Amino acid sequence: MMVPKLTEHADSVNKFLDFVLSPEAQTVIVKKMFGYPGIKWSEMPQELRDQFKDVAGGYRQFNLGDLGKEIQKRWQREVAGE
Repeated sequence: MMVPKLTEHADSVNKFLDFVLSPEAQTVIVKKMFGYPGIKWSEMPQELRDQFKDVAGGYRQFNLGDLGKEIQKRWQREVAGE
């Protein structure tokens, strides 16, 4: 998720993002959407940490860095441009 730099509603957007990254909202992602949380497992409710203790540490996070920019350029050229 990102916020346009020139948004007129930065306070509202930041409040929304704070909610999305809260343990409450991340619990919905885990329980209803079957996704991984976007916050550290240590910040999630103990119930979920216990339930997912066997898999919570087994996935890795990564940043595409410059490769992400190249992927986006290629997507724009080859997919969006069609």
